Amino acid sequence: QALDRGAPEQAVELFERALDLLPEDADPEGRRRGELYTQLAHCYWIVADIPRLGDICRRWLALARAVGDDVMLLLAAGWFSVSLISRAPEPSDFATFADALRVDPSNLDMNDRRRFSLRGQWCETDAAGLRAMLLAGFSFSWSLGVPFELVGDDLPAGTPLALADEARRLAQQSNDAEVEDDARLACVNVLTASPDAARLLDDSQRSTRLAYRLGGGGWIQAGIALGRLGRLDEMRALTEEMLTAADNNGDRQL
Repeated sequence: QALDRGAPEQAVELFERALDLLPEDADPEGRRRGELYTQLAHCYWIVADIPRLGDICRRWLALARAVGDDVMLLLAAGWFSVSLISRAPEPSDFATFADALRVDPSNLDMNDRRRFSLRGQWCETDAAGLRAMLLAGFSFSWSLGVPFELVGDDLPAGTPLALADEARRLAQQSNDAEVEDDARLACVNVLTASPDAARLLDDSQRSTRLAYRLGGGGWIQAGIALGRLGRLDEMRALTEEMLTAADNNGDRQL
């Protein structure tokens, strides 16, 4: 409810308290704790607390390993890669990413598993959707300077843009109702390194029309594209919309 009414700081506090109060013996498979971690990751990105995002991702990854849950490993590894834009990665971090990339989709137990979409909605997902979001997270971080080339041969593409395109290709194969839109939003930042400002604007505007409240929701990249295209009056108008939206929904990225 706090998240829905534009109070992500309060949502963070409540999710953290829920994790503290939930006994391990009441959640032996870690499913409920995993759901709380994915909601916390979502909130920490909205409030731009990237160091705390990294801290909870390390706890989340430790839980995934402890309970042997590869679905949780994929979800946590994607968010963890994003957290590394604020701190230097450790060598063991790239081993974690390689482990996530080596997960065999045919061995994943997807029965009743859900993904918390970037719009803040629970949705049923599948192996293609999970891997699409994993690669989208990696491409985003790589485009912002995290040296993902250190992952090695397990990485299925040689540049952030190629990895983003692979993420979107997988998203199109998924039955997850929201993953194609989410992958577009996660990958749109990669396009800021591309000379194709028209494509950047098109993808960004598609995301803004979906009313994402997460980390700028494509608005920031749309502003960059309008500036590159010389459409400065539209850029100024978009800036005013961004400020209003940030006031309404607590998105500090905006």
